[in-house]
Amino acid sequence: MSAAPALSRGIVILQLLARQDDGLRLDDLARASAIPKASLLRLLGVLIDLGLVMRQANDSRYLACQHLIPCTSGSFQARIEQHLRRLADSCGHSCEWWQPSAAGMVLSLRAEAPAGEVAVRARIGFVRAWDGELDAVASLGQAHWPQAPAPAGSRLRYRDHGCIDTWPLAAVKAHLAAQIQHQEAVDPWANSNGVRRLAHLVTVPNGRLGVLAVAQCLVCGADPQTDPLRDLLHHHAARLAQAPGD
Repeated sequence: MSAAPALSRGIVILQLLARQDDGLRLDDLARASAIPKASLLRLLGVLIDLGLVMRQANDSRYLACQHLIPCTSGSFQARIEQHLRRLADSCGHSCEWWQPSAAGMVLSLRAEAPAGEVAVRARIGFVRAWDGELDAVASLGQAHWPQAPAPAGSRLRYRDHGCIDTWPLAAVKAHLAAQIQHQEAVDPWANSNGVRRLAHLVTVPNGRLGVLAVAQCLVCGADPQTDPLRDLLHHHAARLAQAPGD
């Protein structure tokens, strides 16, 4: 039993809300957390007062205002930020650093596209839940992170630009099994926001895992370019995986 049950429950609530972009109603949150409604209301009140959670007045959904992000050491974070900036300047797209967490892959750092280019502004702290959309980032995380949960059901995946489909569990398992053999993944299609990601696994000397990604905006009338971006992504991922001074 936790020595600080209220703190433990508060963290559980934040993690559950972080998985749902459109929030959760009290009944859904109570079922998912197994916390009695009376206790849940008290905890939600504290989280709202702290600015960590908000309640939508129109449909009584609770939304996470802030997300828990896995901690990165200062020196390594500086290296990530440096490579993100260089990669964004070189490729002309927004670049991202994702880390695994209990809830899913968390967007922890981002470098904007150079001035004049179309930027992808996924918010820092966004969580790609383990049971959510199976994009390039989620595929690498779930295939390679030892603590990632095994797939337990169907997943959403795009079958054309902006057209999402449901993959049955057997297809999800086969996809992740194949992904174990690869350090990179590419979204073949753009999502409903017109964005697709090229992602590369990075395992640093201390054993921590992260994913470096290029978020590419689909431009009307032009096929997305892959090979030049892959080369740049591979270069920066390889440099990040080296110990400082190598």
